[in-house]
Amino acid sequence: MNYLFILLISILYTILFYGKVKGLSMLLFTIIFLVFTKYYLKKQDLIKNKKAFLYMIPIILLSLTYLLFDNYTFNFLNYYAIILLYNYMVISVTNKKELFINILRNSIKLVFDSIRNALKSFNEATSIFKSKMNIKGNKKIVKYLKSIIVTIIFLVIIINLLSSADLIFKSLFSGINKTLSNILNNIFASSFIYKIIYTFLIFILISGLFYSINKNKLQEKEIKLPKVEHLTIKMILGSLNIIYLVFCIIQIKSLFLKSLPSNYIYSTYAKEGFFQLLFVSVINILLVLYSKKIKNNDKFITISTLLMIIFNYIIVFSSFYRMYLYELQYGYTYLRLSVYCFLVLELIIFIPTILYILNKKIDLLKVYFNIFIIWYVVINFMNFDYIISYNNVNRFIKGTITEEKLDTEYLSYNTTSSAVDNILKLDNKLKSKEKKSDIALYKDKIISTYRKDIREFNLSKYIAYKKVKRA
Repeated sequence: MNYLFILLISILYTILFYGKVKGLSMLLFTIIFLVFTKYYLKKQDLIKNKKAFLYMIPIILLSLTYLLFDNYTFNFLNYYAIILLYNYMVISVTNKKELFINILRNSIKLVFDSIRNALKSFNEATSIFKSKMNIKGNKKIVKYLKSIIVTIIFLVIIINLLSSADLIFKSLFSGINKTLSNILNNIFASSFIYKIIYTFLIFILISGLFYSINKNKLQEKEIKLPKVEHLTIKMILGSLNIIYLVFCIIQIKSLFLKSLPSNYIYSTYAKEGFFQLLFVSVINILLVLYSKKIKNNDKFITISTLLMIIFNYIIVFSSFYRMYLYELQYGYTYLRLSVYCFLVLELIIFIPTILYILNKKIDLLKVYFNIFIIWYVVINFMNFDYIISYNNVNRFIKGTITEEKLDTEYLSYNTTSSAVDNILKLDNKLKSKEKKSDIALYKDKIISTYRKDIREFNLSKYIAYKKVKRA
């Protein structure tokens, strides 16, 4: 392995991310890391499937969101999504066409392998270093020095974790930490020491990653499904389709034809059954997949599963309409908008499911995975904060809802810089002191969270900062 490159990347990681908020830095590091990965795989002659490099596109797009948008939830999720996608890409590239489930399993396994092999790669790196530097002195001194360094690193990590978990334990080590900090401050800036430790940890983790990639052996184990009688499957499908038929008739009558009992309010009715219907539709998809796996060429099963998909479409549309009714009453939130997006995902995956029922030759799980990636990237670029603030604020401005029903507290605390245009519309339109205070808090948040450091640069934060300053 080229440990010099890994060391340089580790230093770069520390420079870009240590004590900093991810912004432009995320995009820069991701591109550099992907280029190095491709170079390493080519050098080691590990490339078996070039098409898998296409997964670089969603990885780069997800890293781009740190520059363009300012959504806390997506920033958190995308970090781990990038890691998983990267691992999946590497496993796919380094192996010929294999079962999707095996590739996915091994991409998750690669995370743990990287940690497990970190010390192995560190030993290999030190051996190379000794040979390059022609170290011929006392081997025991080198051995003890290496052991001391590793021990200190582990002690620093564990003591910090335990200190944050227990105040008494923290107070026990506070004196030691103060004394040590004073000593370090006399030698170096204490942050410099921490940066060295941080860089070293990143170095052994990245080394462990590439060590694992080089030693990778795909586990070719197919998941065995529990056996169920053919007759049982047919009875389940037949019975459920009858139940779904009755349910769909009720949905058409009550929701779409607006025929509810007098004691029901539409918003309450919508909220009551939404998540249950969502869960039912997921169960149906799993049941369809299982049924076709057990008995693919049975006409009754084929017709029953197709009927189930049709009923599923009606159930999803019912869920969609329920959420729409509820949203009309109470406005947009992250959860409600996420639900809309999830329902759209369901409607999309029904299409390859139908194709699978008619023709089993497609790798459905892989199709699902690719659809999910595209869907996830798309919702990242939808700009949830703008959509939520636009709809809620404009409903108030148009007079659809009263000032009392406008949740300025939610907008202030939960939306980010992307909502600035819509929230600034509320200036001089609110009468309540409480609601004016919420808007003022939002503006303060925009000012206080803006960073001038180029590594932390975020386009959405920059634009919002300028607009609030002008306002």
